[in-house]
Amino acid sequence: MPTFRPAKSTGTLPNKPGRNVVDSFGMPVTVEMHNTGEAALQRDIVARIEHVLADRPGSWRVEIFGTQAHDRWEMKITGPNGFERSFTLEGELGHHEPNTVAAIVARMLPNRG
Repeated sequence: MPTFRPAKSTGTLPNKPGRNVVDSFGMPVTVEMHNTGEAALQRDIVARIEHVLADRPGSWRVEIFGTQAHDRWEMKITGPNGFERSFTLEGELGHHEPNTVAAIVARMLPNRG
């Protein structure tokens, strides 16, 4: 599925429900959330993930999938140079809180330089 992105823009661009693309220094940051509850919570999590990745070079994609069967969300982060990480966010451990999700994403990223 192609990612919509204006040629020279910065900021959050809503594409469709559960998906946002941020054009950061000409490289996109895509965050998708599915079956993860309230829209306000999703927007807050997306904004914090976008902030964590905004100054990182290359294209980044974060996908978070929830389910009604349990309180776990599966998160996958992909980035430049074949970077790929996965993590299970446990709701009962506080992993669904926006600040916690952002901190986990930040810890999973490769070191700079």
